[in-house]
Amino acid sequence: MSQTLDGVLQAEGDGAAVRFQRDYPTGVHDLWAAITEPERVARWFDRVSGDLRPGGRVTVHFDDGPADFEVVTCEPPTVLATRWLHASSHSLVTARLTPLAPDCTRLVVEHTALTQRSAPDYAAGWHYYLDALGAALDGAPRPGWDEHFLPLLAGYRAQVTKQS
Repeated sequence: MSQTLDGVLQAEGDGAAVRFQRDYPTGVHDLWAAITEPERVARWFDRVSGDLRPGGRVTVHFDDGPADFEVVTCEPPTVLATRWLHASSHSLVTARLTPLAPDCTRLVVEHTALTQRSAPDYAAGWHYYLDALGAALDGAPRPGWDEHFLPLLAGYRAQVTKQS
């Protein structure tokens, strides 16, 4: 699990974007299954339900309440893009998978159309969940939220403060 802040926060017009690039020691089809099959997604993200076809709706059942997504693009096993349907705005989460070797796949996650204020929080969240994905792929337990997420959140918020 990575405590190095490897998420990239970028200004995007009046808003912001977050980008992560991680290499996982598994094949592209296995990583695709880990990010799209509900029972596997629940191991590292949260419980999900819905329809992963383009135009379909997906609900993520977070502990603090459900979040609704619309599937924009689903091109197995390389591209999944979802629109996060926030009450006041919509952001876009895109996952791109690139096989580097039979047992190594690069995952790039970009979350765009965020506010400048919310971007560090999303960066910490994605960082945590991508670490949890790595743990799930290794058969290890999911990292603890408070012990793992909270230091990341402080780090990403401090990073933005330094850039201001």
